[in-house]
Amino acid sequence: MNKTVRVIFEYSEETPSFVDKFNVLKQYINSLEGVRGYGGYDGTGMYINDLAENEDYINLLVLCIKK
Repeated sequence: MNKTVRVIFEYSEETPSFVDKFNVLKQYINSLEGVRGYGGYDGTGMYINDLAENEDYINLLVLCIKK
């Protein structure tokens, strides 16, 4: 597999049920053949200083905003 899949949860309550279901999804993703890595983050209100001057990140951000 040579692709990136991005799953976005627009809004979710972090209830025990949601956490359980998310962990099942995470285990499934990690069990797929060819998956080299899995990661996640909550970008709400985040500002990552290292990316502020990263040209690749800025170009990608501009492309996302144009969509």
